[in-house]
Amino acid sequence: MGMLDANDLKLIGEELGRVIDDNLMPRIEDLIDEKLAPIHSEINGIKASMVTKSYLDDKLADLKSDLIGHDRRLEHKTDALIGTLADRRVLTTPDIERLEQSRVFPRITS
Repeated sequence: MGMLDANDLKLIGEELGRVIDDNLMPRIEDLIDEKLAPIHSEINGIKASMVTKSYLDDKLADLKSDLIGHDRRLEHKTDALIGTLADRRVLTTPDIERLEQSRVFPRITS
C-alpha cells in the first residue's frame, strides 16, 4: 500500500462531502427545525397579540379627547365655585385673579 496522491485526497474529500451532505446535514437541519419550532410558535403568538400603530394612534386620540372633556367639566365646576364664592364675597379680587391665572383652558369671551 502506497502513499495517497493528490487525486486520492481529492476523491476522499469529495466522498466525505457527499456523506456529510446526504447524512449529517439533513439530521442537523431536523434538529434545528425541532429546536426552533417552539420559538416560531411563540413569535406567531406575539404577532397575533400585537396592536398596529394606527389602532394605537386611534386609542390614544380617544383617550386624549376623553381627558380634555373631563378637564373642561372640572374647569366649569371650578368656575361655578369661584363665581359663587366671589358673589358671597368670600374671595377677594386678588384671589379671583390668582385663580383665573391657573386656568387650563382660555376663557372664551363673547
